[in-house]
Amino acid sequence: MSSLRPLLKRQITLIVILALILVWMTAAYEIYRSQQTHLREAEVRTAVQAHVFAEYSRSTLKRINEFMLNLRNEWKGDHAAFSALVQRRQENIDDLTFQVAIIDRDGFLAYSNLAKASDRTDLSQREHFRVHKEANNADRLFVSRPLMGKVSKKWSIQITRPIFSDGVFNGVLVISVSPEQFAGFAEKLRITGGSSLTVVRNSGEIMARYPALETSLGKVIKDAVFLDPSAPDFGNYRRVATVDGKERIFGYYRLPEYGMTFVLGEALSDVMAPFEAHRSMVLLGASAVSALALLLFFMLYRSLSSQEEAQRQLDSIFSLSPDGFVSFDNERRVKYISPPFCRMTGLEQADLLGLDEIEFAHRLAGLCVAPSTFPDFEVMRSEQKLRARKG
Repeated sequence: MSSLRPLLKRQITLIVILALILVWMTAAYEIYRSQQTHLREAEVRTAVQAHVFAEYSRSTLKRINEFMLNLRNEWKGDHAAFSALVQRRQENIDDLTFQVAIIDRDGFLAYSNLAKASDRTDLSQREHFRVHKEANNADRLFVSRPLMGKVSKKWSIQITRPIFSDGVFNGVLVISVSPEQFAGFAEKLRITGGSSLTVVRNSGEIMARYPALETSLGKVIKDAVFLDPSAPDFGNYRRVATVDGKERIFGYYRLPEYGMTFVLGEALSDVMAPFEAHRSMVLLGASAVSALALLLFFMLYRSLSSQEEAQRQLDSIFSLSPDGFVSFDNERRVKYISPPFCRMTGLEQADLLGLDEIEFAHRLAGLCVAPSTFPDFEVMRSEQKLRARKG
């Protein structure tokens, strides 16, 4: 029996080690799964919101373009009449705020609904004029980089179309839209925390942004995934933002027909906050299970060690006693034989350990010399009960 306890202790130790490995492997897998889930959900969420943002902006640009197509041929040089027409047309799309201007074929401001063009403001070098002047009478919509208006002194995005007279370039109709017209959509998307919403030209300039930072308007973004002409029209990427230095997960959606990309980013710290809380709970749970398993292990180990010590003391007593001792387990099989018993009978422990009562009695009976016999165990138990009743 004493030889079984070290084996049992090794088995228990191995089971505990395997259990701890299983607990921490499960915890590690759950942490990894949770991390990947939160990252993937952020990618899906930002991609969908960027798409919604792009479609909203596409709708806005289409409405402005329709307004321009209906208005550009009405300019005859009469400031008052044109202003009245502009006012009537704007009432039909009063949810959009913008200014209207006319640049004549030589690049000078001919009309502005902010104030009557009393001086000769030269806009001939502005991109949104030159792109039409040099387009060989091509008729297309153009969206400019954000500019500081010479008249309004405010940042604006110029949406332009050429004006033709008898098929010949005769000026440019300019619709000036505040960057907030696009960035304000963030309120509908409920952008909060460290999230950002950005409109970027194909050339990399920031056209609009939320949260609003005037220093960011016109700033050039470099090495963004969507700036590569071969990049897909939608997708995700992760990087430290150029504007504020925060690491974000971005979703983007491109509108090639307008040369614009709509980008929505969520701060990595916000995305991972629920994961961090979940990871702490998983680690706490794994630590608690491990601590409980180790506590039970040490209690059991200590109990087995105490039993081993008691067994060693009992073996020492039996080995010093001149009498022979044999003990049986609950199944009535031999579990212990004292050394004196082996010396008295000439039998080896290996020959007797594990024998049931009948086989053990048969072995001892074979050592008896007639007329002596070894009594049956049932007879011995009956005699012991009878003596116990007699007191």
